[in-house]
Amino acid sequence: MLTVGFENVSVLKNIVDCVQQLVSETNFDFTEDGLRIFTMDSANVCTLEIDLSPDFFKEYQVVKPTTVGIPIKTLSVVLKCANPKDYVELEVKDTSKLNIRFESDSGNKTSEFELNCLDIETPDITIPDIESDYTITIPSKEFEKLCKDLTNVGDTLDFHLNGGNTVTVESLGDIGKACVTLKRGNGINIEHIQDIEELEQSFKLSYLLMFTKATPLSNNANIFFTEDMPLQLIYNIIQSEKEEINIELGRIRYCLAPVLIE
Repeated sequence: MLTVGFENVSVLKNIVDCVQQLVSETNFDFTEDGLRIFTMDSANVCTLEIDLSPDFFKEYQVVKPTTVGIPIKTLSVVLKCANPKDYVELEVKDTSKLNIRFESDSGNKTSEFELNCLDIETPDITIPDIESDYTITIPSKEFEKLCKDLTNVGDTLDFHLNGGNTVTVESLGDIGKACVTLKRGNGINIEHIQDIEELEQSFKLSYLLMFTKATPLSNNANIFFTEDMPLQLIYNIIQSEKEEINIELGRIRYCLAPVLIE
C-alpha cells in the first residue's frame, strides 16, 4: 500500500517528538500530496498540524490514500534502537501493521520491527487560515531559549504588542518577574495591521516549551496573534538550494488557546 523513507532516523525522531508531547497515539494520513498529521491534546487547549510534501522524504510511494493509526510512544521507543544516521523506511501492507526497517549508513546492518497499528478517530476540526493582527518572526533557537529561560520564572508568557517595532515578553512568578524586549533586526521581524495599536495575550509556557520540539526542523518560528483568538505558531520546513532558491518541504502548525486574564 505504501513505502516511505527518511534520509536518517533523526528526521523522523524530530517529527515524533513534536507529536508525543501532546498525545500517545494519532493517525498518519498518507496521500499522493504527502503526509498529514492532525491531533489535539486531551485538555482541548491546543492542536497540532504537520504537513509534509513528498519531497520531504527520501522515498515516497503511496498507491492510494491510507490512514494508519500510530502508537506514538511505542514508535518513539523503537526509533531509539537506531543510530542517528541510519536510513529508516516505513512500510504498510495493510493498516493493521507498520513495518519499520533501519539500515546503517555503511549498509552492513539492517534491523526490522513490526508494530500493531490502532483504530483512532481523528478530531473533526478545521483550523482556518486567518489574517493575524500581529506577526513575529524569530529564529527558532532564540524562541526556544526564550521559553526555557522564562520557564524558570513563571507559568505563563505574556506578550505586550504596542503597534511599534518592539514586543515585550514577560513572565511573573513567586520568585519575581522577567521581562524581555524584542526589536526588529538580526532575524527578528514584527508586523501588524494598521488599525491595531495594542494587543496583550498570555499563554501557558509549558505548552510553548513543548512546541519548541520543532526547532531542529526549521530555522524560524512564526508567531501569529489575533485578538480573542488562539495563537498560531508555524514552523516552515525549508530546503535551501543554490542561487538562493528555497523549496518548501512542509510545515508544522500549532494553535494554542490564550490564558484568560481576570
